[in-house]
Amino acid sequence: MINEETLEILNVWEEMIKIFEVDEKISPVIMINEHYNNHTQEDFNNYANWRKEYITGNKRLINKYKPQWDKWYEKHKNILQKKEIYGKLEWQAGKIKPNDSIFNYFIQIRQSGIRVKKAHYFPTLVAISQIPIYGREKRYITPRECARLQSFPDNFKIDSLDKNSYKQFGNAVNVENVYIIIKATLDHYGLYL
Repeated sequence: MINEETLEILNVWEEMIKIFEVDEKISPVIMINEHYNNHTQEDFNNYANWRKEYITGNKRLINKYKPQWDKWYEKHKNILQKKEIYGKLEWQAGKIKPNDSIFNYFIQIRQSGIRVKKAHYFPTLVAISQIPIYGREKRYITPRECARLQSFPDNFKIDSLDKNSYKQFGNAVNVENVYIIIKATLDHYGLYL
């Protein structure tokens, strides 16, 4: 299961998701701490272009729901500011749907923030501790599920330490995909396996 702090920050963002209207388009990355950090125009001018674009892109959504954002942020600013990544929501799940929830999707806590992806797209497995979360069950995917995603057979022996297993499968490539690509390349050139 996900730990208490992770569940807390996901519930904080869930609270805001519930406020958005159906069909609301959420900016690719909401950087809410940036909105409330009281940067000066000079500070803003010195930011990297990507950062300026996100801050500017967030303004429409923040202005539309300003009273709700203000109340929400004041209530949750301690955890949102606890780690830089907690103040960033990377919503890759399309427009808000009726009864939408952050827990309808796969979630990853990444350096870029909290990434939420459509449930029919699985997040990339990586060798560092960004284990995908199955939102509906509020749990990390298991090492065996990682193995299956990489096309390892169910009889493949997995390291007894989950930490090692996640790293192993994050460093792996999907065996079936590699086979398909190599086969297609050889077929194209008239060579065969």
